[in-house]
Amino acid sequence: MVNMHQLIYALSSALDCVGIDDIHHGKRVAYMALETARELNASDSDLIDLFHLSLLHDCGVPSSRIHEKLVSTLDWEGAEAHCIRGYHLLKAIPKLKHLSDMVLYHHTHFEMLTQIDIDARTAKLANLIFLTDRIDALIAQHIEEKAQSIITIAEQIKDEVGALKLTFFDPELVEAFQKVSAKESFWFTLDEENLQSYFENYLQEIGKMEISLGSIADIVQLFAVFVDARSPHTADHLYDVAGLSRYIAQKAGLDAETCEKIRIAGLLHDLGKLKIPDEIIDREIPLSDNELNIIKRHPYETYKILSKIDGLEDIANWAAQHHENLKGTGYPYHKDDISLPVMVLAVADIFQALAQNRPYREGMHPNQILEILKKKAGLGELDRYIVEIIEENLQKCWEISMINSSHYV
Repeated sequence: MVNMHQLIYALSSALDCVGIDDIHHGKRVAYMALETARELNASDSDLIDLFHLSLLHDCGVPSSRIHEKLVSTLDWEGAEAHCIRGYHLLKAIPKLKHLSDMVLYHHTHFEMLTQIDIDARTAKLANLIFLTDRIDALIAQHIEEKAQSIITIAEQIKDEVGALKLTFFDPELVEAFQKVSAKESFWFTLDEENLQSYFENYLQEIGKMEISLGSIADIVQLFAVFVDARSPHTADHLYDVAGLSRYIAQKAGLDAETCEKIRIAGLLHDLGKLKIPDEIIDREIPLSDNELNIIKRHPYETYKILSKIDGLEDIANWAAQHHENLKGTGYPYHKDDISLPVMVLAVADIFQALAQNRPYREGMHPNQILEILKKKAGLGELDRYIVEIIEENLQKCWEISMINSSHYV
């Protein structure tokens, strides 16, 4: 079993690093929202929903270009698109669908919220996310422009926010924020190491919310969609690798739980690519050696995120090793003691990547892919047994590997 609070907290780190350095935007929004809500004596259930909502509110942001626009501009008419996309993503997840309306309206001005037919709780929490999200944007803008201490600019930020109550923000929320942010310690906690300490304590305070493997799969699909959306060239790659991995694992005789864990590892194996700059992800010509070396970091970043989730140890290790091989010439660990689940995932990843169209080459036909896999097995890189499973079920493997993709050969 896995703690849902810890799962969302750890995976949300990926949302904060879309091709740029991790700026902990979601965590800062969560901290400010929680402290403001506590000033209003919010219920425990409201606080937990705010915690999850804050960390996931930008799940509809597709690229670092959009992320940077949202951070650098106080109010942008294009912001609604990521709200709508985030709404649809959360609506599809049973454990999170109650947050979907709040994500939909988290950039809606207070004066407009009062004219929309939604319940008061949804409106209040959505506007609190809007408030703290915009405060974090203002902090980023002022610190970058003036290179000043956060305490120096705090009063100016509070004045700017105060001027927007009744139009952008609920006056009750603004007043609560003004009170709680009067202490210098409020602003100091926004530093990275202090945020980490704050949330370590908060996670202990709220206890565990244990969820099943099925619910874990539902939630991680949100992040798979987020990764796949980075580029049209690799759309649905994670979904197709996950499906093919599970199929191969089943054919290899692995038990149902292991097969599902391999599928989840497939959904998460490229999570670390969110740290790769958009211009490399979107490159329409073969990558340079330097760019390939940057790409090689992504399994390591995947492990950094997943290793922080108790109960996900197997999945973290399998996902992080999907570019390893039996000769020890893979990356980033140069391991040669490759487990069967890792080999299943590695072969599925190669198969789907070769089947899918890329801007610098056409997708390959099944027989071409098989020849490449057999050659790698002959060189001692891939497990012959897994390649034989592919050969025996070649057409089915190809169909599964392309089932979600629009890039058919």
